[in-house]
Amino acid sequence: MNLGALAANGGPTKTMLPGDGSKLIDAIDTVTVYEALDQRGVSRPQGPRADIGAVEVEAPVENDVVTLDKNITVTEAEDAIITALRTGQAVGAASVTLTAVDGTAVFETDYSLQSGTVEFPAAADAAAQQTTLAFPTVARAGKQGDRIFTVTLSVPSEGAELGEPQTVTVTIVDKGEQAPGPDPDPDPDPTPTAPAGDNDLSVTGGELNGWLIGGTLLTVLLGAALLTRQWIAARR
Repeated sequence: MNLGALAANGGPTKTMLPGDGSKLIDAIDTVTVYEALDQRGVSRPQGPRADIGAVEVEAPVENDVVTLDKNITVTEAEDAIITALRTGQAVGAASVTLTAVDGTAVFETDYSLQSGTVEFPAAADAAAQQTTLAFPTVARAGKQGDRIFTVTLSVPSEGAELGEPQTVTVTIVDKGEQAPGPDPDPDPDPTPTAPAGDNDLSVTGGELNGWLIGGTLLTVLLGAALLTRQWIAARR
């Protein structure tokens, strides 16, 4: 029946603890009445049904798994909000440390928090939990280009273990790196200018038209005066 040696497994007497695959595990049917606790005070059943014997084989306790969410991008001077996720039994509180590591972004030059610890509260179910930690970024004068740093999980508390991803990348976008705008629009309706010679002054189209009209009128007046003078001379 795959029983262990007679030993002090807890409780008032020595017992033989069923081993893996023992036929005594989960062997009591659902109709049979049995004590709610074994001789050690462990609750029955630990599996789908109670075990035969004075001791109940305890179900293995799986650690909660803590991971990071995803890579993020922020504009300089914004907080980089890093999200940590916990999945598993989530029956007790847990904590984990988040640590920033320089890339092209440098601590105290491009961001101002190097590490911090986040905590998960105790929960009554296995639903996923999440918590966040803010890494403030720094606005720098001039064009610096985009910079990156990474954030990594470490130091899980008892009952928690690290999963994947354990590291995410933060990209800091430079405020000075803006897409160039269109060139300023030149005068949409420039006034044409007449060609100028070596000693001539350039004049606008409107001025040139004025000079032409004035010259034509003067020519007409001079011609009329000449004809009048000739007519008077002929009468004499």
